[in-house]
Order: sequence, then structure tokens, then C-alpha cells
Amino acid sequence: MPDPLDSTMEAASEALARMDYLSCETLCLDALASARASRRWAYYARILMPLQECRRQRRMIACDAGVFRDQTDVAEGVVVITPPHGIETAAGTDRAARESRKHVEVLFVSEITDDRWTVCSHRGPRVEVGTESPSDPIAVSWFLRASEALGDAAIARVEAPLGDAARVVELERMLDVVTDHEKLHQRLGDAARAMTGPRTSVG
Repeated sequence: MPDPLDSTMEAASEALARMDYLSCETLCLDALASARASRRWAYYARILMPLQECRRQRRMIACDAGVFRDQTDVAEGVVVITPPHGIETAAGTDRAARESRKHVEVLFVSEITDDRWTVCSHRGPRVEVGTESPSDPIAVSWFLRASEALGDAAIARVEAPLGDAARVVELERMLDVVTDHEKLHQRLGDAARAMTGPRTSVG
């Protein structure tokens, strides 16, 4: 009998090969949930590699289109949502972009001072980090640094040790904060590969 996970990942690989990164991401996420539910941790870790790659490509396409401050309806690009717009605007912009299958990355800035901006998660657990204020207009390099710092801060929030299923759960939730953060994917892969022994249940 064919393995449903194999079928899903074959479709994901085909989508990646034809540069349909958004379909590949959806298929990988479906496969990831199935692998977690069946505790197939080695397979789970392998799924993260194409997932990371399609998200990296999605980010590159968005970055190539440029950075747009407080523009919620771009077809492609990086959207930086700043005050007085709130977290609901950032979350809604991100959700609408994904539902309409756009290559859009959203970064939420919760507070601005003369020389520091506070970047904050707009989905997943609340994580925030201060970063230097950007140039005007905002450069792609600033977005990449700020996004990386937010992902690093998310990793620092994870407390469960390797070999504990809670670490997989925590890292998955933190991956929602910065979905294209490469180190978060890698740490999640490490956590999955460490899942041996009797403590393999996921709540």
C-alpha cells in the first residue's frame, strides 16, 4: 500500500522543481503534521529541508520586489507595518497575502523611537526585539537583519531540552513567528532527530 507521506512529499518535490514554492510549502506543512501525528521523527526532519528551501525562495522573491511601508495590498514584496497601525493590520495583511497566494513577507514594528525600532511577532507566541532604525526608504538589508534578530529571539525562548517532545512543539510554535528563519528550521530538525526513547508523545 502506498505511503501517503511519500505521495505528499513526491508532490512537494515536483512543486519545488517547477518553482511553485507556495504549493510546495503547503504540501510540506501537511506532511509535517502527518509525520508528527504518527511520530515518524526521522521523516519529520527530512520534510524540513524542502520546507526551508521553498520558504527561502519565497523570501527571495519578496525581497526582490522591494520593501513597502504600511502598504497592505502589494502583489509581491516585503511589507513593514508600523505605528499607528497595530498587530491586527500586520496579521490581516499576512493572512490575506497567503490566502491569495502572493510572495509577500510581513514584518510588524510595534514601537518607534529616533534610533530604535521594536520588531514584534504578529502571529505565534509574542516575541519582540529591538533593532536599529532603518534608512528612509527602508532597505531590504534592514528587513533581513530585523527578521533574523526576531527569529533568534524566538529560539532563545525555547526551554524544553533535546529529546523532549515539548521542544518540537515549542519550536514549531516559534517557527510561526518567522516562517523563513533558517536556524529555526535547523533547530526543529535537531529536535526531531533527538526524539528517541519512551518520551515521544506530543500534546
